[in-house]
Amino acid sequence: MVSTSSAWRARGAALLEEARTWARKRLFLPRLPLTLYFVWLLPCYLLDRSYWSWLSPLNFGIHELGHVVFAPLGKFVGILGGSLLQCLVPVVGMAGFVRQRDFYAVGVAFCWLATNLYYISWYLADARSMAIPLLSIGGGDAIHDWNYLLFQTGLLRADGVLSVLLAAFAALWMLAGLAVQGWLLWQMHRGAGRG
Repeated sequence: MVSTSSAWRARGAALLEEARTWARKRLFLPRLPLTLYFVWLLPCYLLDRSYWSWLSPLNFGIHELGHVVFAPLGKFVGILGGSLLQCLVPVVGMAGFVRQRDFYAVGVAFCWLATNLYYISWYLADARSMAIPLLSIGGGDAIHDWNYLLFQTGLLRADGVLSVLLAAFAALWMLAGLAVQGWLLWQMHRGAGRG
């Protein structure tokens, strides 16, 4: 057990050093506005989970595509597929950025995932009241995803608690993304000072 934890620590230290070396060869000024935008977004989402950012249309489109992609797996999975895909896309992006060794983009993907989690927490909070206007792809009556999902699982009365927990999780992802971006920007700035 000790050797396994030592191996993980060694991998973590090597990855940290690789990220530091990567950052010191990059420019921080072109990336700074995006980080500042996410810094600005955090209180916007903390005050209003329904906040509509410039990422919201993209997130919404991916959400709707998720219903289509997962529809062949049945009604429950098809309805869950909207929220599932809008979270999977940033996670897959994260994995791709890790593979490409674009460490700053990994931090951005953390924040992008957070914007999706905030949206889902807002949608969850509406499960019983169903006050949010809905869109139906292909016409017909729109189904409120989270009303249906929570009703089917017997969790409809827990919509408020689940929503708050998910919003807290979203805040943690946003803070983690900002920490990654901030540390990398600092390393970029330090590297520029040496050049």
